[in-house]
Amino acid sequence: MTRGALELPVGLISSVGIPNPNGMPLLGIPLARLPGLLSVSWTLGATQAALVLALCFSLSLGLLERVAIAIVLLSSVLLRATSVEFWNQWILASVNLAFAISVVRYLRRPTAAWLPVWTLLAMLAPSLYLAGLVNGVVFTGVGVSLLLVHPPLSSPGTWRVAAAASLAIALVSTWITWIPYLREVGAVGAAAATSVSLPGRILGGLASVVLSPLWWPIRWVDPSWFGILQSNQEILSPIAVAALWVTDGLLALQFVTFLAAIAAIAWQWRNARRAEAPRVGPPLGPGLEQLAWIAGIVALAHVLSPLLGGPTWARGERMDMAIQWFPLLAVAWFGLALALPSSWRAGRAARKATLGVAVLFAVASLALGQAVRDSYLSYRGPVLAPADVSLADKLAVVDAIAADWTRMGTGSRVPVDYALGGGVWDWVPSFGMGMERWYPAPMTLGRAFDYELLRRHGLSNDQEGRARSPPGSGRYVVSYSSRPPPVVEGRHGMHLPLGRLRLTIVDRD
Repeated sequence: MTRGALELPVGLISSVGIPNPNGMPLLGIPLARLPGLLSVSWTLGATQAALVLALCFSLSLGLLERVAIAIVLLSSVLLRATSVEFWNQWILASVNLAFAISVVRYLRRPTAAWLPVWTLLAMLAPSLYLAGLVNGVVFTGVGVSLLLVHPPLSSPGTWRVAAAASLAIALVSTWITWIPYLREVGAVGAAAATSVSLPGRILGGLASVVLSPLWWPIRWVDPSWFGILQSNQEILSPIAVAALWVTDGLLALQFVTFLAAIAAIAWQWRNARRAEAPRVGPPLGPGLEQLAWIAGIVALAHVLSPLLGGPTWARGERMDMAIQWFPLLAVAWFGLALALPSSWRAGRAARKATLGVAVLFAVASLALGQAVRDSYLSYRGPVLAPADVSLADKLAVVDAIAADWTRMGTGSRVPVDYALGGGVWDWVPSFGMGMERWYPAPMTLGRAFDYELLRRHGLSNDQEGRARSPPGSGRYVVSYSSRPPPVVEGRHGMHLPLGRLRLTIVDRD
C-alpha cells in the first residue's frame, strides 16, 4: 500500500464502470504486511477454512455429521480455487460464512449481543464490493427476522450496549467508507451501477423464485455449465477432467438425497396433521431449523439480487459472483439429510447415503485438486487460463531479475517491461485508466511481479505509475515461453526460460 487508510476514498473500478468502495484497499493494508502473495493466499484460504469449521461445528448435529459436512467444503475444488485470491466477490464467501455462523449461534442461544456483529457484517459486505449491497440487505432482513421469530432474552443493559455498539459501527463505517465514496462518486453515479429497469428487476426476482431450485443442481453439478473458476479445461489432463465429472456427479447424487429428505419431512408433517396427536414421532431438533435459516439466506439473496439491480443468478449470470453462496448451499444440501431423526426409516437411509457421498466427494475432490495442480505445473502449451501461470514461475522470474540487478549494483529502481499480451486480461490496463482520477495506473499487466520484486527484494520497477509501457525500453522483458521471444531493436538479448515464462535480459551496449 502506498497510501494511508484515510487517503483511500474508493476501491478499484467495477465491471459497471464506477469504482467500488474502499473496503478492499483497507483490508489490503494488514495483508500487505505479509511477506508476499503466497502468504496472502495462505492467510485468505486458512481464514475461510477456519470459518467453514466454525460453521460446521456450530450446527446442532452429531460429531460425525459435522465432520462429514466439513470435509465436503474443505475438499471442494470450487472453493479452493477462489478462497486463496484477494478478489472482491470471493472475499464475500468468507463474510457469508461469518454471518451464517452468527445465525446458528444465535439460534442456539438468542442474545442481543449478536446485533453489533450483524451490523458489522451488513456494513462490511457492500464496502468490499458494491454488489455486496445484496448481502447487506440479506443480513439485515435475516437479522430482523431472527429478532422477531426468536426474541432474545437479554437484559435492558445488554440491549443498550448492543444498540450503542451497532450505532457506533454504522457511524464509523459511514465516516470511513461511505462519506468519502459518495463525495467522490456521488449518489447518482452509485445508482447508475445498474441499467436494468424496475420491471426488469421485478421479473428477475420472480424468475429467481421459480428457477433457483432448477438452477442450483444444474449450474453446480455440470462442468459444461460451470467447471472451475479461473481454469481452462484445455489445460486439464484427462484424469483431471474425469475427476471433475465424478465430483459433480456426486453433487448431483446428493441433491437427489436432499430432495428425498425434503419429501420425508413433508410426509411426516402430513401424517402429523392427520393424527389426533399434535405431533407424530420425535421432534426434528434444532439442527433442521438452523439449516432452514441457512438455506433461506441463499434463497433470499437470489431473489433480492435482481430486484436490487444485480445479476439474476437463477439464469446463470455472473457465476464468479454466485460462487460466494456455494458454501452455504452445500451445507444445506448435505446437512438436511443428516439432521433427520434416526428413528425414521427414511432418515436412516438419507443419513447413510449422505455420509457415503460426503466421503466419496472428499476423496474425489482431493484427487481432482492434485490432478489440476499437476496439469498446470506440467503444461507448456500456448493456452492461458484466467489464473495465468503458476506463482512459482513468477517468483522464479522475480528472483532472477533481482540476482542480475543486484550483481550490477545500480540502485533500487529496476527497468522491467512486460510482453504479456494475448491472455484474457489484455483489457485490464485500458479499463483501469478510469481510475486515474484517484490512483495512478492502478491496473497493469505485471503487477504481481512488481509486488513480489518489492516485497522480496526491496526493488521497484521504474515503469510504476504508467498504465502501458511498450516492451523494449528496459533491461528485462518478461514474456510467455510458449510464444515468440520479444524483438529488441538494435540490442542483444539473452532468453532465460523459467517454466511457462521467459526472462529476456537485454544488453544495453
